[in-house]
Amino acid sequence: MKSPSFFSAAVCAISVLTVFPMSARTEVLDTDGDGLSDAWEIEYGFDPYSGLLPSLTGWWRFEEEGGAVLLDYSSASFNGEIHSPAVSRSEIAPYGAALVFSGRADPPPDDDFDGIGYAVVPDLDSALLDGDFSLAAWVSPDVAPADGFAPLMSWFSETFPEEGFCVYLDSAFRVCSIFGASEDLDIQGPVIPPGEWTHIGFVRSGQTLTLYVAGLPVASAAGEVPPVVPSPFRMGSLAGGAVFNGLLADVRVYASALTAAQMASLLDAYADPDGDGLDNITEQAAGTDPTLASDPPVATDESRINNSDAAASRRSTDGGDSDGDGLLDSEENLIGTDPLNPDTDGDGMPDGWEVLYALDPLDPSDAFLDSDGDGVANLRECRLGRDPRAGAVNSQEPVLCIY
Repeated sequence: MKSPSFFSAAVCAISVLTVFPMSARTEVLDTDGDGLSDAWEIEYGFDPYSGLLPSLTGWWRFEEEGGAVLLDYSSASFNGEIHSPAVSRSEIAPYGAALVFSGRADPPPDDDFDGIGYAVVPDLDSALLDGDFSLAAWVSPDVAPADGFAPLMSWFSETFPEEGFCVYLDSAFRVCSIFGASEDLDIQGPVIPPGEWTHIGFVRSGQTLTLYVAGLPVASAAGEVPPVVPSPFRMGSLAGGAVFNGLLADVRVYASALTAAQMASLLDAYADPDGDGLDNITEQAAGTDPTLASDPPVATDESRINNSDAAASRRSTDGGDSDGDGLLDSEENLIGTDPLNPDTDGDGMPDGWEVLYALDPLDPSDAFLDSDGDGVANLRECRLGRDPRAGAVNSQEPVLCIY
């Protein structure tokens, strides 16, 4: 597989939020379905129509009250179908509701796919792959695939598996893709944590394929786009034993290449533009202004560092901490970080926190690493206020984790 190219990108400070069931959400006008009311978004300068582009070809929110039909919320009306008792529903999701894929039904029903859990959109075929396109979804994996291949979304022919497109997780929970027989377009991206919600997206623009995680481009590949054979769009497992165990939510297909800004806009509800540790959906619920960090002051990760005994001790000596990241300006000058930027490498972890826990404040990639091997990435540990060197037991309920 060809090694992907990785991007260095500034990561906004985005908080962790408990995901509430649909039944607990207030019914207000919310055109783009992101949990933020249209009136609130307009008041504070956000787009109440984010993601609702003319090229939106399929949008499945899984909010039906049971049954096998999956309604398409786009204007294209490509309704889908659940094809196995190994697929159930959950109200716990970042947006809308979720499908729960349990791998294989036990005992398997008497069907052509031996009971594996998948959903299919029969009229949305692979002709879309002939031009620019984009995919986006929230994913919460459960069990790593023993064979290193857990399909999430695909146009894949069982007869000609080498002539299609598939987004999948490997045995280490890395987000990957294959595009026909062209290894030039294969992508192996970063690990996403099991048991937590992560937003992923793929964009094909010309001969370049780009992977997004949490609205940020993290890997890309370029090469000649191979031909594909006709096949329907599928979510979840594939015939032949490739199964996915986990949850999918808010699946979208666009017949265009989304820009980086358009991909990021799909996460507006969980952005934190004022950097106060409260994301937009929490600010809306609290009645606070999402553009004012001082309304009200909250205990952010940065403030935890600033209030620590070690940081207080350092600040009691001569010198100052201009950016409030827990490191003296003189220390920042010594190690090469920016004394006017609390997060020099833009990975979402304050410089002082990274130094405190022996991470590299000049390397954004360590946000995705799991230093203590407990299945929780360093950035997630930072958001939870935990020591990334001490293993912790994950909650069994998926929680929202945005990098």
